[in-house]
Parts: sequence; structure tokens; C-alpha cells
Amino acid sequence: MPTRVPALVILLLALGTAGLTGCGGDSDASADPPAPASTSTTPTVEPTPTTAPPQAPPGETARQFVYRWNETEEAMQNTGDIAAYRALTSQCAPCDDLARRVSQAYAAGGSIDYQGMEITAVKVVPSDPKFVVVEVTGRLGTTDYQPKEGSAVQHFDGGLRKYQLTLIKRDGWKLRNLFGLPL
Repeated sequence: MPTRVPALVILLLALGTAGLTGCGGDSDASADPPAPASTSTTPTVEPTPTTAPPQAPPGETARQFVYRWNETEEAMQNTGDIAAYRALTSQCAPCDDLARRVSQAYAAGGSIDYQGMEITAVKVVPSDPKFVVVEVTGRLGTTDYQPKEGSAVQHFDGGLRKYQLTLIKRDGWKLRNLFGLPL
């Protein structure tokens, strides 16, 4: 039975591409313009965490981590609670960008209704002993994304996607980088 796991829909939106293209992503003319610099001295407020960061099961494999990480990501997108997701990443620029954008959307009264992704394949690629590369293929569910209260809801149909994740072993597995791959 396939497992439902989340995908990187909001990050795709943030990068303005049809798929992830690398750690920093390439800009696109259709991407949202950068937010103007704030002159306010009020600090940015993130949603109050309601979910404790998940604990890695003893002996967790890289493959098991991928499923746990993706389930955590789906929950983050649907609730705005970024704490558990951030606990599963380490110096991952695309991950940090996704968490920041999710937090901003919810803080601005927006919402995300993400139907997850059904994983169809997970392949652990032999790599350096300090890290593991994992290729994940799956079918994205639909997503409705409202970046702020009163803004238009953006609908995305989903579809088949393939990603490469780089994991490091640091107090259990942590996601270090991710990007899209051609199908």
C-alpha cells in the first residue's frame, strides 16, 4: 500500500519553477517579487509550535527517515507549525526557505491545504560515509495556497515529481539539501 507523504509544493511556488532546480533555485519572471524591506522594528512572529520535534526511532534507516521527514513536512504545510520540520533539517537552504514561507503565510492569515504526495519509489544511492543521497519519486496531490488573508487562492493540480535529498548523520538523520530531478 503506498504511503502518503508531503512534497515541496510551497517551495516550488517560492522558487517560481515547475520543479526544484537546485539548492538556491533559479529565479523566474513569474516568481513573486521580493518583499519590500520593512522599516518596522517589530520582530517577525512565527506561529507558536504545537508539535514536539519527532524523535528518531533507534536504528532508523535513511529510507525510514525520508518517510518521517515527508510526513512532518506535510503536517507543517497544513498547520503552519514549523518546529518539528526544522528539527529534521541541518543547514538546508531550500528547507529553511520553505519553512520561512510557510511561517509567513500563516502569520499573514494565509493558509495551505496540501494533499500530500504518494511515494512511488525511494532509492538510496551509494555515497560518501558522511552523507547519504536518496532519490524519491512520487505523485503530488493537489494544493490550495493562500499566501495571506484576503489574497487569491492559488490552486495546483500536482503530478509526478522526482527529488534528490542529501542526508547527513547528526544526532540521527538530518536533511542537508534537496532539489528536483528530471523524470
